[in-house]
Amino acid sequence: MSRDWRAMSTLTASRPRPGIRPAVAVRMIIKTISLLIFTWLFVWPLGMLVYGAFNSSPLSGNRTWTLAGFQRVLADPDTFGSLGATMVYSVAITILSMAVAIFFATVTTRMDVPFRRMITPVMVVLVAMPTVLYSLSWAMLGAGPAGMINGFLDAIGLDSLAAAFTTRSWFGLVLVTVLKASALAYMIVLGAFRNQNSALEEAARISGASRMRSFMGIELPALLPALGAASLFIFVKGLEAFETPAVLGQPAGIEVYATHIYDYLRGGYEADYSAASASSLVIVLILALLVLAQLKLTGGGRTYTSVGGRSKGAALRKPGKWTAAVVAVTLLYFFVALVLPIIQVVLS
Repeated sequence: MSRDWRAMSTLTASRPRPGIRPAVAVRMIIKTISLLIFTWLFVWPLGMLVYGAFNSSPLSGNRTWTLAGFQRVLADPDTFGSLGATMVYSVAITILSMAVAIFFATVTTRMDVPFRRMITPVMVVLVAMPTVLYSLSWAMLGAGPAGMINGFLDAIGLDSLAAAFTTRSWFGLVLVTVLKASALAYMIVLGAFRNQNSALEEAARISGASRMRSFMGIELPALLPALGAASLFIFVKGLEAFETPAVLGQPAGIEVYATHIYDYLRGGYEADYSAASASSLVIVLILALLVLAQLKLTGGGRTYTSVGGRSKGAALRKPGKWTAAVVAVTLLYFFVALVLPIIQVVLS
């Protein structure tokens, strides 16, 4: 009996302990790497921003903890003016960009018209085009008497309009931003438009609703989560926009919040990093409030789906008497948003 007990003890002691499975180890490594990347890209810059806002001179050895940066920002008369201009600018480009994006997403997914398949490639090119290059091309296109657009207007006899037209203005700033931001909004909402169940429209049509009423009363409300996310993204892009306001806005005396922050940093060795960091925290606070509001409106990030039969995409239909108008608007957008800037870049 004792021998059997000793033999069992030996077998039990020599049995290898279970180790970490390879799949679990790989997941742990991926999570660790993701956490390190998140810390490096988001947590560390935000921490340095907070550190710089509460230091007298964060890049020098004689730094002290202080609130002087916030005091200078609040005492600066341009702070609230530039912040108000940024809010107006962001709201304007969000509304106009979403309108353009909804129009072209509808044309792509629901209308059988010529050039429909070219919309997505054009939008991809617009999104990929560098913002600085795009803004500079438009600055030259509407550069007064030397601008290509001004020369064209003068050639067709619109002398007064040619003399008044300039892209270095509120009109030019909003126009150029919307042309590029609408492409980004289109790419965000396109998937939702393509995946929408056509049974919603069919049910509305069977109930006697017109196509317009079906689209405005049934289809668009079902797309609100995607439209809300795209609107929030474009609004945030307006808050942080720097290149286009710097190229087209500052020459006309238009100061948005991003260029206002840059003004604190243009002093070389006398740059006010403390005030610039404190100003940047205002944008961070606004972004945090916007994200919380978006989560509140969408139920904390829950997913949405429509309940019904087998899902299928919306059928393409011809817009009838509006076909020529839709094609004209599409080609005009192609020419103004993409062809004109490329011609100007090549010529310059």
